Amino acid sequence: MLVRYRQLVSGIIIGAVTATCVSVFGASVDLPIINEVIKFEFNEKQKELPEGYSVLQYQGHTYVPARFIAEELGAKVDWDENKKTVKITKSTIQPPVDSGVQYEKIPVTYTKDGIRIEIYSMVLEKNRTMFYLNVKNTLEQPIQLQQSKVSLVTEGNEKYTSDKVDTNILFPKDMTWYNDVLKDELKSGFILLPPLKNEEKKGIVHLEFIENDGSGKSFSFDIPITW
Repeated sequence: MLVRYRQLVSGIIIGAVTATCVSVFGASVDLPIINEVIKFEFNEKQKELPEGYSVLQYQGHTYVPARFIAEELGAKVDWDENKKTVKITKSTIQPPVDSGVQYEKIPVTYTKDGIRIEIYSMVLEKNRTMFYLNVKNTLEQPIQLQQSKVSLVTEGNEKYTSDKVDTNILFPKDMTWYNDVLKDELKSGFILLPPLKNEEKKGIVHLEFIENDGSGKSFSFDIPITW
């Protein structure tokens, strides 16, 4: 009986290999085999299969984790429980390198629409990326940073969004930004994103604010940085 392998997260991609047969009670039966020696290369760069993922060989085919393959190719993978469907979406965002944007090394100060933002520090950790910033409001109306809409698009066209931050992190959002930044007030805090790939060195940080006076007016900021 075929054992269900939960390690093959979000489905499988199929490729041909030679199956292995064994004799069970005198009959030739194909049994699934976990192959731990198969290697992966993406654009001639070898990648290790993350812990918790496995490669399965069965009936002349190789089954590999769709999430691992898709994300290495720059796609997003989601599981729709209601439709029992694996959804793989390729980002259509153009690489910032082609846009002629001038990147500035942190610390970076950016002012627009009466709001001044300073990204003064960045911490790269194994399970997260942390930006520290100051926000000064010179508007009459109070404003509030929308942490759920924070993102970073790197020079390599990788997009990192705040909703993908590891849920096991103790404080995935800064309580500072749940409060308004009032007129002439300066607030300091952090924002979190998922961990970046080691080769990423440039990107555009996207921030959004709303006027918290019932008007619903919003402000968007795209800040090019290098680190």
